[in-house]
Amino acid sequence: MSSFYILQPDRTPAGPFTDEQMHAMQMSGQIGPATLACQAGASQWATVAQLLPPPPVAVPPPMPGGGALPPPMLPPPMMPPPLPMGGIGGVSAGASGGAHVAQLSQQLAHRGAEAAGMAHRFARRILASNFTKEAAGADEKLALERARTPVTFPIGQNYAAWRRAILWFSGVGLAISALAQIPDLLRNVTTQQNVPVIFRLIFLLLFGFQVAASGLALWGALVWAEVPSSRRLARLAYFCQFLGPLLLFCIPARWLMSGSLAELRTYGTLYAVIAVIFLMPKIFGIMPGLVRACLTLRTLVPESPMPGWICVLIAPLYCLLFSVLVIVAAQAGSGLLFLAFLVVFLAPLFVILDARNLCRPANEADMNRTLTALRWRMLLATIAGLLLLLWAGYDVLKSLNWHMSSLLNFFASLVGNVFLVTAVASDFLIGLMRTGFNQEEELRASPLYEVLHERFVQLGNVRMADLGAGEGEMFANVGDLMRRARAFGGGVAPVGGAAVAGVSSIGTPPPLPIPMTAPAAARSENPTTPA
Repeated sequence: MSSFYILQPDRTPAGPFTDEQMHAMQMSGQIGPATLACQAGASQWATVAQLLPPPPVAVPPPMPGGGALPPPMLPPPMMPPPLPMGGIGGVSAGASGGAHVAQLSQQLAHRGAEAAGMAHRFARRILASNFTKEAAGADEKLALERARTPVTFPIGQNYAAWRRAILWFSGVGLAISALAQIPDLLRNVTTQQNVPVIFRLIFLLLFGFQVAASGLALWGALVWAEVPSSRRLARLAYFCQFLGPLLLFCIPARWLMSGSLAELRTYGTLYAVIAVIFLMPKIFGIMPGLVRACLTLRTLVPESPMPGWICVLIAPLYCLLFSVLVIVAAQAGSGLLFLAFLVVFLAPLFVILDARNLCRPANEADMNRTLTALRWRMLLATIAGLLLLLWAGYDVLKSLNWHMSSLLNFFASLVGNVFLVTAVASDFLIGLMRTGFNQEEELRASPLYEVLHERFVQLGNVRMADLGAGEGEMFANVGDLMRRARAFGGGVAPVGGAAVAGVSSIGTPPPLPIPMTAPAAARSENPTTPA
């Protein structure tokens, strides 16, 4: 007797079931001909119609008198039975309209629940961004194993499943941004008559770049199991999202239109303002996307410190960006806006403060402890800063006469770009890390390694290859001076390692302790003799 496994609507396998159980579920409508099933021991999934023979039909006893049963009624030739939906048996031709509507609503509810469950799984996977905790599902592992470039090892499957979630959220965010651009596009292209023709063409091209970026990101999410194709589509999406508009805005406006010098200057200024507004969410999405990519890769290869070093190098630039915004808000006199930027400024600052743990090789357990605490601090600072920014920026947006669609466009584009940069940067950094690792192995096997080692030794001997510039010694000296000042103010000369070192360097013994009742003149005239 054969045994079968079936793929449930939530994309998880169930079974094994016998032939009789499969026929019973097929007759009751629990499974349909299009439901995916797999025979025990097989490596391929197929439909129930392909694997399971039709259920046996009970033959009724002959009618009295030897009369034969009339032939069964066949359906009309142009009225085929309805196709099964989602692995659940379709509605029969004789079902009533109410039953059909109920079945359709049940199907829609089932599809909605499935989409909600998938969104919840993707959101949890993105928030964790940890390949040792968030694993790929059984259906995702099966899809990766059956891909043209099969992925069979667990950590690679977890990374591919995480990329799937990142690209879905990026594509949806960019699609929402594109939809929010439509009112402004219609207003600038069709309604306003004083907009030059070349500007209308530019607005259409920018909208096309946004639509293309969202479509490519969603396409990459759909073919996520084919990892090489998905990586290529993600990079093309980033080109359409950032590099395409950047190249377009690099063309001077005076090359695109004619008119007087004053008109060309006016249009050039307007062109620059449009460029800043359009590119701002894309620029602001680069730094957090790179930081997220580096922190995520620390869970993929915790033994390699390279992602930590890259993250620590990026974090100061991230802080510098927000420090400029903090200064602008302070000079503008907006205390709430100043506080908002200051709180967001804390997120990359936490990365810098945790640099020692991020930039050393570690095992999975130690790295998970480090990243869990760091991510929570960064998440709380980011959420609090964004809430304050929305509160403080409401009046600013009203003064700029921004519509709700413009605000939605900005934030959706920002979120979509952060996720897109995270996916693209992660793909690139993995290749960069592997290339660096291979080059390091080649270097160690070549005579150049000894030459490089000798150069580092020579530079290190004269303190030219130190990671720091003496900041630790400077702070230690300042602390020692403060301790000596407190001891002197209290009437006791300091005795300790730093004081001894400072006095013995000029060839004199350290001073003896002096009672607090000794006058200052006695201490200065005879520092080595008790009063």
